[in-house]
Amino acid sequence: MAAVACGWFLLAAFDIWLLLIRPSAPWDAKIAFVLGLVGVYTFAFGVLSASGALDWRPELGRELTSPNPTRMLGAIFTVLALLSLGLSVALAADRTRESLERRGGTILFLVQTPLLLAGAFVVAGLAFFYVVLVAPLAWIAYAIASAPLDSIVGSGSDFEVAVSESGSAPLSIKRLVDEHLVVLRNALVAIPALVASLVLRAPGLL
Repeated sequence: MAAVACGWFLLAAFDIWLLLIRPSAPWDAKIAFVLGLVGVYTFAFGVLSASGALDWRPELGRELTSPNPTRMLGAIFTVLALLSLGLSVALAADRTRESLERRGGTILFLVQTPLLLAGAFVVAGLAFFYVVLVAPLAWIAYAIASAPLDSIVGSGSDFEVAVSESGSAPLSIKRLVDEHLVVLRNALVAIPALVASLVLRAPGLL
């Protein structure tokens, strides 16, 4: 685990050098770009998790936003494996009778195959960009945002707020944070990052 954490930290440091230190652009523009990149990703992931798309494995969202680099990397490779399996199923030569009985079924498959292959290369490029550039920077942001949230979830005390509706159970602060941990992590990263990015870009737009 220590080796994984060290490697992940070095990759994050490389991204900081690549995007913030190496370019000769003004610092406000460089910081705005990095914050915008992280903000857009975390906002999109927050919307995805809130939509219920990850309900088939709730722990996946927690692991993808985890401050623990080992868990985050494991979840990333799980997603990449699922994408590769999906592409292999889509490119399989065996077709169902229903697809072949449709008008132009075989022709449609022959036309779609090059598009699927091109899409596979695009997905591979995006996956490489995500793993090398986006995920390490997002990990730093998640580690910062997780500090107060994980402190609440792991606290030995709790507060319960009474709900006005009759028969409703008291609202537990710990349970509320724990049940919405993924959305809260993404919100605590996306909102400040996007706002700060817009503020840094504002002088050049006015």
